[in-house]
Amino acid sequence: MYAQRKGWDLGEFRAELTMERDDDGKLQVKRVLHASGPLSDEQWQRLLEIVANTPVTKAMREGVGITSVRGDDRATD
Repeated sequence: MYAQRKGWDLGEFRAELTMERDDDGKLQVKRVLHASGPLSDEQWQRLLEIVANTPVTKAMREGVGITSVRGDDRATD
């Protein structure tokens, strides 16, 4: 969305994510971004700053509790 608002041509954009544990057993996620569009080094730097501050990234960095509950999908009369 940020690149679109700025009018940047990302071309084909994709992200590769890998997850592994470090030597202390803590989960680490590595995100590799790819864009076929003609981005400058400054544009890439800004994109990396943006993705480092998305709500999902912040939640993962801070640690988030996850709960699961059963939904009631029964039809009501």
